[in-house]
Amino acid sequence: MISPEAVRGQLTALATFQGYWERLDELTLPVLLANGTEDVMIDANHTHAAARKLTNARTVFWSDAGHAFLFQHVEDFAREIDWFLENAARNSRDEDQRA
Repeated sequence: MISPEAVRGQLTALATFQGYWERLDELTLPVLLANGTEDVMIDANHTHAAARKLTNARTVFWSDAGHAFLFQHVEDFAREIDWFLENAARNSRDEDQRA
């Protein structure tokens, strides 16, 4: 059971949330964005627009997939995640050495 305090806290958070779009460019950590171009829930154009606002984004699209691209392209998506994590870690170590 969820406590009344938790419910009030969640409702307050929802009521006062001012969005994230204007603050995307503040994120400097690596971000992987992935989407199917036929996604009817999250339009691929929105993913592309978010990538343009982010300072360190990698974007991957599957042209023959929708919202469930990660189930349609399991192995490809897993490879993309592996590549992203390996390169994000490598770039982070390189930055640490330069600092």
